[in-house]
Amino acid sequence: MGLSSFTRKQREYYFRSRRSWFNVAEGGVRGGKNVLNVLAFCHAVERNPAKFHLIMGVTVAAAQMYIVECDGFGVMYHFAGRYREGKYKDWPCVYVTTAYGDEKIILVHGANDGGAERKLKGATLGCVYVTEANECDKGSVLQSFKRTMSAKEPRHFHDLNPKPIGHWYYEDLINFHERKQAADVDYGYNYGHFTIWDNLSVSDEQLERELAKHDPDSVSYKRDILGKRVALEGLIYPMFNYEFHTEDARPRPYSEYYVGVDYGHSNATAMGLFGLADGVYFQISEYYHSERETGRAKTPREYYEALCELCGDFDVRYVVVDPSAKGFINEIKHHGRFRVRRGANDVLPGIYAVKNALDKGILKFNRGCEYSIRDFGLYSWNPGAFEDVPMKSNEHGHCADFIRYLVYTLGWGAERKGFVVV
Repeated sequence: MGLSSFTRKQREYYFRSRRSWFNVAEGGVRGGKNVLNVLAFCHAVERNPAKFHLIMGVTVAAAQMYIVECDGFGVMYHFAGRYREGKYKDWPCVYVTTAYGDEKIILVHGANDGGAERKLKGATLGCVYVTEANECDKGSVLQSFKRTMSAKEPRHFHDLNPKPIGHWYYEDLINFHERKQAADVDYGYNYGHFTIWDNLSVSDEQLERELAKHDPDSVSYKRDILGKRVALEGLIYPMFNYEFHTEDARPRPYSEYYVGVDYGHSNATAMGLFGLADGVYFQISEYYHSERETGRAKTPREYYEALCELCGDFDVRYVVVDPSAKGFINEIKHHGRFRVRRGANDVLPGIYAVKNALDKGILKFNRGCEYSIRDFGLYSWNPGAFEDVPMKSNEHGHCADFIRYLVYTLGWGAERKGFVVV
């Protein structure tokens, strides 16, 4: 890909990157940020004297998808014929040979994987590319800067989609380095903001089709299209439609049964029994107990008895439980009737998995599940938070949580990764 494939603004960002040590490409979806940064990163690796370099995403898979592959324009494209994947010790990596005949090792790292920050310690790196930087673990991102401290020519490249303005990434990195750059034009901080209009590979027809999907006054338009730093607001599941997503209870040819559990101590405990029929996961019934509302606390044993009553004689395939409920998980295991799984508590991916299931029409509810249906009308984003998080409430959201555990953990028609489009 030549520079003629980029807009003037993108070319200017690229040329500044040749003399800048910290390069940040922010903006809306499909703004060409990855392709641009991959080009700058690969050219930096070609000329950098260091042997070891790093690419990092939320997970190793994300780093490989967005940087190594990058829709056919990733590291593997730029080093075609000079590239092979492998491992360095126990670290996934890419071996490349530069135009000067030198072998470079590009380590591939997952910022949010267990022990990620600790694994980085001790590495000496030259160039670092972090994709979805403001989705990555803060400790891992900050540690990556320390790993280039002794490099002769340190280079850092980040891409990101907007977050609320008070997010740590803006406070700790962008705002600080903007002030340093303003005080010294030779400081070496390079920032570019890009939107879908900067992506010359998007045709007018594709652009028109994408714009038609958004309300210009909505938060999604401001963030995803205009690339502005605004907080999410309103209902988390606005696509939930009572007439479409709920049905009267009736016999159905269920082939599998599942239960989701959000376990509370002082908060409510909620459980939902689901059945799979004709490709749709129906919530058949629910259990809900609030110590605040009833004035009575229950033991793990009592909640286990409630679980058994909810399931009746059904052969339940999995009970997916709030991962923090260790005592209740142990109680279930002790009795040996149910196979229990700890729910995946990645909130944002889980929310977008539920949205996907609702959009596909594969998640529906019997109308007797009043607490679960109520949550869809109350579960909202917290517009005052520095992260994209739901509004905390003791009175609702517990059914929404067990629904999220089930859908995301078991992959009910939803992607386990990819809730951010770069």
